[in-house]
Amino acid sequence: MDFYLIGVDYRSASLEKREEVYKKRHLLEAFLKDGFGGRAAVIFTCNRIEIYGVAEGLSQAEQDVKRLHFSYGNFFENGYNKLGEKEVFLHALRLASGLESQLKGEAQILDQLESWCLQGPLPYALRQLLSEALILSGQIRLKSGLYGHADNIAGLVIRQLSVLPMRKDKFKIALLGTGKVAELFSRLPFDNIFISFVAHKNLSKARYLAGECRGGVSSFADLPYLLLDVDALVAATASPHFVLREDHFISSIEKRTSPLYIYDLALPRDIDPKVSKLKNVILRNQDDLKAEFEEHNRRLNRKISLAERLIDEVAYNWQEKTYA
Repeated sequence: MDFYLIGVDYRSASLEKREEVYKKRHLLEAFLKDGFGGRAAVIFTCNRIEIYGVAEGLSQAEQDVKRLHFSYGNFFENGYNKLGEKEVFLHALRLASGLESQLKGEAQILDQLESWCLQGPLPYALRQLLSEALILSGQIRLKSGLYGHADNIAGLVIRQLSVLPMRKDKFKIALLGTGKVAELFSRLPFDNIFISFVAHKNLSKARYLAGECRGGVSSFADLPYLLLDVDALVAATASPHFVLREDHFISSIEKRTSPLYIYDLALPRDIDPKVSKLKNVILRNQDDLKAEFEEHNRRLNRKISLAERLIDEVAYNWQEKTYA
């Protein structure tokens, strides 16, 4: 028995390319289920798409990878392949430790992997391999100082807003969506922001999040009124299609006297890119936070270097135990 992996991430595929496949995720999941008999599974995050598989041996693993490239080669052509148990385990270990993330050391990737292992349609052998990597990654995070690290995408957005020319007493943010990203914003340790959670579907969850941070709650129908006064709009729903287009903004933008900063943190994107052409609108996505990511990673340089060394030690010990 052997393992393999093919994938793309923020370094090897553009936002548009990742979005294209994400919109077809059900087709890809069905292809893996029907064509690979439960031997392969795919994980989607905002920054990566990876297919993990189990084969009878290395030869079959190579054939499976070729088959996947033949069917989805246009997407995976600039991606990465991992062949064999050692390579897949090492990648999973680095991924769970946060060293493959755009935001090094982030906890969210660990949560996503744990959820996938528990709930995803994974082959038993793959679930066991990934579970071991997850357990060991916890030790690496703890020893390196990455465990419990608080930085996340919500904090980076606030830091970027804090240096922009706008009111400094208290930022007003409208947040569309009630999922994981909204939860991150609700836990921000900043006193100078007020968040209005805009419920597209889940009003009860919006009320809960508002209660967590003394924020406000609005319905989707109220969004045009909110846009008259907020400094920024953050969009992070799970919609497979654009939620907001130009006509949702025009009446509000015409009445504003200051720029509206929009952060589309969803994949697929929530906001039609054409919105960026509107006057007084600055539309950004995760790719536009590159400077903030780099600054964060520089601050953690010593912890990241230690985590790299620990991964080498853990991988060596794992290999000695596994192939003894």
